[in-house]
Formats: sequence, structure tokens, C-alpha cells
Amino acid sequence: MLLREDHITEFKANWRDELLRYFSGFANTEGGKLFIGVDDDGRVIGISNADKLLHEIPQKSRNQLGIIPQITVKKEEDREYLIIEIQKSYAPISYNGKYYARSGSSCLNFREENLQNFLYPALEKTGKIT
Repeated sequence: MLLREDHITEFKANWRDELLRYFSGFANTEGGKLFIGVDDDGRVIGISNADKLLHEIPQKSRNQLGIIPQITVKKEEDREYLIIEIQKSYAPISYNGKYYARSGSSCLNFREENLQNFLYPALEKTGKIT
């Protein structure tokens, strides 16, 4: 694989539920892809539970964030990995009450002083604030 981490690409060796914050970060910026079963250098290391995650991740994402990701299982040299694609959202997406955004290869939560500047224009577009 010839990719590297940036504002629209993130690699993780395995799935943990707290990775849903990356979904929030991608949705609140330009969208992006989260690769599960890929190390920080972009090498496919594989996962053993791809079929299970293919079912669980969309459920968790829908229930906790209200978004449904596109998930693809890929295989490289008999090692399976997932590509989870998150589209940019028209409304702010929070994870556990916090809002995240991507900057470079980091997923950062908004500090209180920046949150209003992020939320107000987005909510204004949706008609929730006039």
C-alpha cells in the first residue's frame, strides 16, 4: 500500500470503539478513510475479525453518531483489512458529547472557545439557528 496518514487518511492496527471519534472528525471536516488492520507506516498487518466488524461497526456508528459508513473488506497477501469511508456531514457530528475535526494526521476535539465558531455556521446552514 502506498498511502500515508493525512487529514483524510488514518491507519489503525485493530478496532476499538473509541475510534468512532475519527468518524466524527472526518464527518466534521472533509470526510476520509479509516483503515483497520494497517500499521502506522501503511503496511497491511491484517485483522482476524473482518466479518464480525463488517456487521458491528455500522451498527455502532449509526447508534452513537447517526451516520452509516461505507465499509469494504480488502485482502493483501492473505491478510484482510477494512477500509471505512466517512462522508463529510452537512450537520455537526459529536462523539460522546465532543466534536472532533481532522488537522493533518490528527483527530482533535474542539475546545470550548472554538466550538461556538464551528457549531454556529453549521447549525445556521441546517436552519436550526436563524
